[in-house]
Amino acid sequence: MIPYFFTVITMILWSRHSDKTGERKFHAALGPLGAICGLALFGLSTGLPLKIVGMTIALMGIYCFHGPFWSLPAQFLSEGAVAVALGTISSVGQLAGFFGPVVIGYLRSTTGNMNSSLYFLGGLLVLNSSLILTMRIPKDKKELA
Repeated sequence: MIPYFFTVITMILWSRHSDKTGERKFHAALGPLGAICGLALFGLSTGLPLKIVGMTIALMGIYCFHGPFWSLPAQFLSEGAVAVALGTISSVGQLAGFFGPVVIGYLRSTTGNMNSSLYFLGGLLVLNSSLILTMRIPKDKKELA
C-alpha cells in the first residue's frame, strides 16, 4: 500500500506539471528513467525498508509515464489517426502484459535469482525512454503537411 500511496500523489503532480508547462515528451521519458533508479535500489538492497523505497521510486517512475505519454499522439496526428494509434498502442501493451511475466518467470527460473529480471525490465525502460526522446514532435500539426 505504501508504494501506491506515494505513486498516486506523484502521478497527479507529474501530470499537472506536464499540463501546466505544455511539455509532454520529456515528462514521458523521464519517468521510466527514474524507475530504473528505483529498480536498481530494489535489486541492490537487502533490507525490507530499502526495498520498499526502491519499489516506491520504481512505481512512481513507471506510472508517471502514463499521463504525458497517452497525450502525445494527439499532438501530431489527425483525429482519425489518433484513434488508430491509441488502439495499436493498447494492443501492443496487452501483448506485453502477457509476454512480460513469461519472460520474467523464465529468467528467474533459469538464473535462480531475480536480478536478471530486473536487468530485463531496466533495459526495456531504457528502450522506452530512448524511443520517446528520439520522436520528432512538431510544434504545430501544420508542420507535418
